[in-house]
Amino acid sequence: MVANINIPRGTILDGELIVTGKDGKPDFYAMMERFRSNKSKHKITYCVFDIIKSENNDMHNLPLITRKETLETSFSDNDYITKSKYIVGNGINYFNLVKEQGLEGVVLKLANSKYEIGKRSASWQKVIAYEMDEFYIAGYRKNEFGWLLSDGKRIVGVMELGIGTNERKAGYKVFQQLKTSETKDSIYIKPLIKCVVKHRGYTKNNLLRLPVFDEFVI
Repeated sequence: MVANINIPRGTILDGELIVTGKDGKPDFYAMMERFRSNKSKHKITYCVFDIIKSENNDMHNLPLITRKETLETSFSDNDYITKSKYIVGNGINYFNLVKEQGLEGVVLKLANSKYEIGKRSASWQKVIAYEMDEFYIAGYRKNEFGWLLSDGKRIVGVMELGIGTNERKAGYKVFQQLKTSETKDSIYIKPLIKCVVKHRGYTKNNLLRLPVFDEFVI
């Protein structure tokens, strides 16, 4: 179906494939299912962010706002391809609305920025709409670093990110005194220590998605 989309010859676009859920929001897990299985019936849409070449004319050295204006007239949206929406200014208000809707976040871009091919541009900053919650540390893994997190009733995930050297050392000393049991892979402790964790919601298995340590709760 993508081959039949009416895009002018000599056009190179930048974007990503998405699958939308019943609520109209991008569904990461449905997208992974679509990639992994030929039997998946999820409809994919190509969401376009930028235009690098327009009818054989290089665009990457032009300002972002100029590229966006060119992109707007390069093709018509349909069920299989759509242009990503953008606004100029009001970034904080827009981010707050994105967070209220439970979306992943926003990308802030300088209006005059070029498209830097093969580089992670310092002029583009991804701002993730993290959720912040408190969880108990219920144990840790033996063979690779990771603290087990609990909501007080069950293990809700393993936290690997954001934990500095000082926190690791301090935590390890206290954990030894709180040890209750162990398995082949993990050591469990009394869930007495709380920490603030930022995360990106829950997976379909009801586990924390990308939990990141923020601070201990004292």
